[in-house]
Formats: sequence, structure tokens, C-alpha cells
Amino acid sequence: MKRNVVFLHHVRSNSDLLVEVRKAPEDIMKAIEKTIKEDKIVIYTHDLSEECNDMLMEKMNLKNPEDMKNAYEKRCSVRNINIMKYSAKVAKARTTAGVKRKYDLCITAANVDHSPDGMPVVAHIFDTFATRAPALCVGRKVGDKVADADVRHTFNVVIVLTKDALTCPALLDEIKSALEAEASILLVHHITSCPDINAELAKCEDKVLSSSLARSARFTYQEKVVTSVVLGILFSGQCQDR
Repeated sequence: MKRNVVFLHHVRSNSDLLVEVRKAPEDIMKAIEKTIKEDKIVIYTHDLSEECNDMLMEKMNLKNPEDMKNAYEKRCSVRNINIMKYSAKVAKARTTAGVKRKYDLCITAANVDHSPDGMPVVAHIFDTFATRAPALCVGRKVGDKVADADVRHTFNVVIVLTKDALTCPALLDEIKSALEAEASILLVHHITSCPDINAELAKCEDKVLSSSLARSARFTYQEKVVTSVVLGILFSGQCQDR
């Protein structure tokens, strides 16, 4: 009887899946290679447990898949409705805030030459805000000094943390400017780019800045569950207009 094998990869354990599977006995290696070839792999992290479970269900052979699909679609619908609801509250607060700022939030990351994983995530999050939360005024870094949004003109700065991002002087300058402007710092952690967040924070030579980032609200990013990141940012008490 053929079995459907799915790997649930606990990425925060800092394990390399391909390295780990090579430790398996030779007699099951064909099944392992088949699982990897068919992409039967789910990245698991506890703070996205519900979303990871949904991805796991997609990979499994279920007796009643339609029931699971309907439940999944309902959760997605609720998530999108909540994004609309909370984004409207944030947008309304900006119009009545005592301090006037151009943006509700700005999204930024390290330059491509320091950490190439960051800018695609910036674009992904920005596009999700644009389609799911059109009431918000969102700025972003695009890699052009003229066109980049100025983090001093926002209430909230979303920092995409990827491997070696905190070795980028331009990003560190942006974070310092945001803190001086009393903006809220929100950290989006790209879990597959840099599973060990503490190791990345340790790369920041400015220890005061590193300490500030360590105390910031964090949101775990996976490409397939970006709406959860967006909702988390909006739902957190940190994302606010004052």
C-alpha cells in the first residue's frame, strides 16, 4: 500500500532539510526523493500554526477534501474581511491624528547588494496592502533614492528582516531616522531567509539599534500566507496613527 509522505520542516530549529534527509537509511531514500521531487514539504513555525496546518492539509490525501477546502476558504474570507475592517480604522485615525504624516506605514528592506531576499518581500507586502486594504496610504522602498518613500513621513515603519539585512548601512540609517521621528517599528521576519532571528540581530554593530529592534513587534513571513502578515500588522497595537 502506497503512503503519502509529507515533510513538516521545523525551520526554527535551524535544520537544513536536504542535509537532514541524507541521514536517512538507504532503504527509504527513494521515497524521500519522491517526496522532495513532488514538493511535499511544509515549512512550519508555531506563530503561523493555523496557516501551516492549512498548507499541510493541501499536501495530504484526505477522505473528504471538500470539507477541508470549504473550511480553509472560510478562514481566508474572514482574514480578508478583517484586513478591510482594521485598515479602515487605521486610515481614519490618520485623518484625525494630531501629527500629520503622509503615510500610514512605509515598508523597507536592505539594498539588494546586501540582502537580495528583502526587496521581493517588500513588493509582495505592498501589493497585498494595495489590493486588500486600499484605504491605507502605504509607502515603500523601491531601490531608487528619488522614488523611495521617506520613513520620516510615516507613523509606522515595516522592516523586512532577511539574511544579512542589518549589515546594510542604508537600512540602518532608515531605522535611525524612523526612531528619531518617533515612528513605530514593526519587524517582518522572513523565516526561510534567516530562521535564527537572534543571530541576525547580533550582526547589527549598533547595539542600541539592535536592542530597539529586539523589542519591536514581530511578524513571521512566508510567501503563501502574506495576508496573515498584513492582518497581524494592522491588528497589533503598534500599528497606529497618533
